[in-house]
Amino acid sequence: MPDDRNSHVRSGLPVLIRHAVRTIVLNRQNQILLLLARTPEAGCEFHVMPGGGIEHGENPVQTAARELFEETGLSGNPGHCVWTRRHVLKWAGRWIDQREQFFLMHVVRAEIRPVSPDGHVTGHRWWSLEEIRKSNAVFAPRRLAELLGPVLAGRYP
Repeated sequence: MPDDRNSHVRSGLPVLIRHAVRTIVLNRQNQILLLLARTPEAGCEFHVMPGGGIEHGENPVQTAARELFEETGLSGNPGHCVWTRRHVLKWAGRWIDQREQFFLMHVVRAEIRPVSPDGHVTGHRWWSLEEIRKSNAVFAPRRLAELLGPVLAGRYP
């Protein structure tokens, strides 16, 4: 995470500005890889794409490749940046103003073997767009089904 020089205040508490990336990993069946994670505060479960914070000296593509390898064991070069998102959240007692970039990557090999998994990640699953649309699960971003449809059709924003 960036240092506190990149922070501002929310409700009297410092807010850390964090630049992060996520990778939209699609397999041959056009299923998306989502990690099952749990929040530290309330233990709420949500599904999220592999990714994490940009470290000093990295560019977003390097971060996406590193995080993907650490969290899944998959190697490759993320392609197009297809989405951006700003998301303010409370994590481990701290407010974070996260600015994310989402990169697209197609994989042939779909075997997941985390190298350095995050402690809040409890599993993974390949999801079809239809399964996401029908699910009551929590996804990040919450509008994942709406955003993913055009990407699967090859229409990048």
